[in-house]
Amino acid sequence: MTRLGPPAAFLALAAALFIGTSALPRDSRPDLLLVSIDCLRADHVGVYGCKRPTTPIVDRLANRGVRFAAAVAASDWTLASVGSFMTGMQPSRHGAVSPAEPLSLDVPTLAERLAAAGYQTGAFVCSVYNQKLGLERGFASYQGSGPIPADARLLARDAAAWWRSIGHSVRNMIPWTRRPRFMWVHFLDPHAPYLPREPYYSAFHPAPYSGPYRFDKERDPNQAVDVGKRLSVDDRDQLLALYDSEVRYTDTALGKLLESVDLSTTMLAVTADHGEEFKEHEQIGHGLNLSRQCLLVPLVFAGASVQCGHVVTAQVGLVHLAATFAAAGDAGLEPPMDAGPLQGCLQFPAQLPSRPVYSEQMESSHNLDVYSRVLGRQHALLQLERGTDTVWGVQVFDWDANWEEQDCAFEPANPVHAAARDALLTYARRMRPQLAEIRRKRVRPAALPPGQLKDLRALGYLR
Repeated sequence: MTRLGPPAAFLALAAALFIGTSALPRDSRPDLLLVSIDCLRADHVGVYGCKRPTTPIVDRLANRGVRFAAAVAASDWTLASVGSFMTGMQPSRHGAVSPAEPLSLDVPTLAERLAAAGYQTGAFVCSVYNQKLGLERGFASYQGSGPIPADARLLARDAAAWWRSIGHSVRNMIPWTRRPRFMWVHFLDPHAPYLPREPYYSAFHPAPYSGPYRFDKERDPNQAVDVGKRLSVDDRDQLLALYDSEVRYTDTALGKLLESVDLSTTMLAVTADHGEEFKEHEQIGHGLNLSRQCLLVPLVFAGASVQCGHVVTAQVGLVHLAATFAAAGDAGLEPPMDAGPLQGCLQFPAQLPSRPVYSEQMESSHNLDVYSRVLGRQHALLQLERGTDTVWGVQVFDWDANWEEQDCAFEPANPVHAAARDALLTYARRMRPQLAEIRRKRVRPAALPPGQLKDLRALGYLR
């Protein structure tokens, strides 16, 4: 009988183990990557009609995946909106409706659901809303930075390093011990101050700017230009060139991140938390109006389990994102969310039925709650006095006739307008008690660090 030496014995043992375990099931669930870009409004993305080459990477993803032509954010500022796509709940149901109010502990986050289902979770987030507000829940690795300075390329570098390290770990290289990855990356760069990112800024604005405004200095752009003051053509060209250069810079960083991602085994979604206004309604920025400019954002899926080159025309809410990722990761949908998964139109060239999409805003005013409803080409808004059912204002816009939403078209005698108002009232009356219950359970609002409070005020929040 031939005696095996130590190396041969090790190889024989390894072969026996391989033969004995090769029949074990391999976790074939896809890796999941969610990318959100702060302040990116849809009409500054190429495939949504932007004339400048702002987003070649996103455009390429849209052409090889599924694009939602009318994706609607749950609110017009970060915490409320991200809270919704990270929980699948409307703002009144997850509770993060002001900068000092965290996500309700009764509401599980997408990361918590996926972690419980065996996913390895990591987040790379540049935002003022980093800690103590609930967005970090469920992430085994959470790198928060910002808000200033924001640098998409550095964030992409760190995110790619984590993605590769998890993918190359011993556990993940052995098929029967593989655990899929879920990563969330949130880029801040298009948020004010709008920096001149080269070489893109010079390409977008080759003429020298001699106007009085420093859009690249003010974190709250309304400090650069008084509310209600009009911009000259040159001022506006400068503002949009700066913003678009930040968008292109971020798109380039996304491309570098994706060099480390195998889209044949990864489901990817790219979106934004909200858009941005550029004096369409007297202000610059967001968190002030549930306007079309702030609510319509890009939403593109690509990669594993996503068909090629399909456009979904019906409006959808970003609140669908949590259920869509949970379903892809087989993480379960209990407790139920406010919106279901979108898998039906990711895997087949199907269209969705037209259903109303609601958004909420309770941050920018001390005495008003604002509710929005998008249905087809109609956008309706309702202002209610906080704590009462007193209606302060109703607006109804027809996007076919009034894309910029410059003139309110509400006519109480018009049955279509009255129906939109009544639907918003019904929605608000259903949501308000749920938010009141969340607040009742809280001992006190989150105690934010002084530095975070300073950042929030500098960015125009906590008005």
